[in-house]
Order: sequence, then C-alpha cells, then structure tokens
Amino acid sequence: MLWRVARALHDAHKPRTDNFCECKAFWPCPDAQLAEEALLLAYERPAPRGIRPGYGRASNLGRWSA
Repeated sequence: MLWRVARALHDAHKPRTDNFCECKAFWPCPDAQLAEEALLLAYERPAPRGIRPGYGRASNLGRWSA
C-alpha cells in the first residue's frame, strides 16, 4: 500500500526541463522528496509474515517499476 501511494506521488511530481516540478514549485519540491523517502521505505520494508515476496510475478523489475 505504501509503495502504491508513494509511486503515485512520485509520478505526479516529476521534474520539467526548466528545473521546476509538475506542481510548479522548484524541483525537487517537498512532495517529490517525500515520495522518494516513501519509496525507499517501502522498498526496504520486509514483507508481512506469511507473504512470499515476488511470488507469482517477475521480481527485480527495476528501481521503481510498476
């Protein structure tokens, strides 16, 4: 759940060519930084008990791939 929300926030706050974010703040905006921290936290967090990571799907698809 955390990864999905962080990924959506990350997608909404991408840098433009003029060094501003899509939200029109200077990039990296606070929301982009928060999204990066949340993605790192979600990536490093261990899977809940009873759930096998990567079971039934390809694993290691890239850093923030969907």
